Amino acid sequence: AKLEAESPETEAKDKHQKAWDELKAERQAKKEVEAASLAFKDLDTNGDNSIDMQEIIARPEFDIDSNGVVSEEEAKEHLEDKESVDYDTFTKDIWPHVKDIYKKPTTEEPPPEVDPSTEARGEEDQTEQQTVPTVPITDRIEGEPELILDKPSEEKDEDSMPEYDEETKKLIEAADEARKNYDEANSKLKELDNELSSIKSYLEQDYGPNREYAILQDQCFEYTDREYTYKYCPFSKGSQRPKNGGHETSLGNWGNWAGPENDKYSVQLYEKGQNCWNGPDRSVKVHLKCGLEHRLLSSSEPSRCEYAFEFETPCRCSQPSGGTAQPHDEL
Repeated sequence: AKLEAESPETEAKDKHQKAWDELKAERQAKKEVEAASLAFKDLDTNGDNSIDMQEIIARPEFDIDSNGVVSEEEAKEHLEDKESVDYDTFTKDIWPHVKDIYKKPTTEEPPPEVDPSTEARGEEDQTEQQTVPTVPITDRIEGEPELILDKPSEEKDEDSMPEYDEETKKLIEAADEARKNYDEANSKLKELDNELSSIKSYLEQDYGPNREYAILQDQCFEYTDREYTYKYCPFSKGSQRPKNGGHETSLGNWGNWAGPENDKYSVQLYEKGQNCWNGPDRSVKVHLKCGLEHRLLSSSEPSRCEYAFEFETPCRCSQPSGGTAQPHDEL
């Protein structure tokens, strides 16, 4: 449905864009012709409907070597080795090469000269005018209309693409609705995929002989000594950070159960943590012991970049033997 709705939308928008590009090109070509015509009229100082070398020499902007004089060679170069050119030749062949050099004639008029005697008198008149009291609004003659200045009309920006026609707008609305429905359906599908992936991962994870350690999934525990705060997230990762704040350093990600053969579920290994300077990747072994609550008890570094956590949990209050759980002696 999404592709079916987008296909006519794309076709209509492309058609609109093509028409707009053609219109812009037409307008630009018209502007170029107008600019070339004005330049030709300005340069043709003797009015003989042609531009010759002398008329080019008279214009300082055509001084190629910037020595203050336009030579005959420079004039001839601008006229493409011709003595003179007519209007058609100028607009077609010459103008494209000189339009960035040519300077339009200035239309600004110099300010009128002021007679010193009248200037002094003008200042006196201005002073007198400033002393004339203004008439308050409340003194306006009753029935006299209030003066409202006309606001300048807003000119339409010719560089902006015009709006789509009604048919194209409807196609865009239909495509937008199809995209919205597609995105919503796709989002729900991703949520389901994530849920299925999470369930599959949960079912495949080894949480102990009776899955007693599953309760620790998605939890984290911390222990702080004099320098660092250590973080242990069962079946996920281990890390440390300075006690007084700072960057967290990875001590490893979940690897596997690493206890001895007769007590496999007594130790967890987290590996491939952040690399030590001139050393191995950090890793941490978590030693599990029976306790009344889930609590990270201690952290140590028996070998360089190899850490050891001690963690107590009620989940450990049974000892596996031959793959089956047995009651703990203390219980």
